Amino acid sequence: MWLKTLWVMLLASYLFFNKLPPIKEFLIGFVILGPLMWSGLYILNDLSDISVDKYHNEKRNRPIISGKLGKKVALTVSLFLISISLILSSLINIFFFFAVLLTLINQLTYTLKPFRFKESANWDFISCGMLGQILRFLAGWFLFTTSFNIPILGLIFVTLTKTSGFLFYRLHHYDLEKKLKYKSSVITYNKNRVKILAFTLMFLAIISFFLMLLNDKLLNITQLGSLPFNLIYLTPIVLLIAPFYLRIIRNPNLYTNRFIRHVSYAILTASILLAIPLL
Repeated sequence: MWLKTLWVMLLASYLFFNKLPPIKEFLIGFVILGPLMWSGLYILNDLSDISVDKYHNEKRNRPIISGKLGKKVALTVSLFLISISLILSSLINIFFFFAVLLTLINQLTYTLKPFRFKESANWDFISCGMLGQILRFLAGWFLFTTSFNIPILGLIFVTLTKTSGFLFYRLHHYDLEKKLKYKSSVITYNKNRVKILAFTLMFLAIISFFLMLLNDKLLNITQLGSLPFNLIYLTPIVLLIAPFYLRIIRNPNLYTNRFIRHVSYAILTASILLAIPLL
């Protein structure tokens, strides 16, 4: 569950230094937003979705949903983790603190009543898909600087990647959301149009990634953000996983939590091992 936080923060920090960031400082920032803040938020999410997740084939086996972990204990742990995250983030700098604080506020409005944006058309992917990812990126950026010279292409890449994945995820849960009478985007709008939108966003995200590579080689426009052109040699990985994504595009029901998680970890591990010598 920390995977998206890790790679987005790492990308933002890399774009600031134009090289890998100081490991110790980066890990401190990552722990504050990932293992502390997001763990606390995921616990709150499970607490708020007990009545819903009991119908989910995988989620119903989670400790809180299955009753193995008491609600009071879970809530106490959640509040403790969130509090520690806020306290530690305030010791970094004011902008990093606000990125962490806004992450908390955004997720609370996405999860809890009276807002509960996860059930609302448009607001669901804006909140969880777009804002959640933007705040991860800003946290990685402001972890090392208070400059607002944020690389545009990097921000576009992470935002479109997450929003596309979020739409595919919700398409997978279409039948459940319809049963629960959600008014989410995938229920409100035509499924095929949502699928086309998700595919288009992923395509634009890939273009933004290659534009960062070309910016390093040809344009050198600092405001856009650039990645080492040598990373283009990772293209075969994209080609290898392309059939996997095409299957999901044709049939979103293949987008299961466990399947995506295992594939994502495998892709991340392979990409990091191959990318480090190219940086």
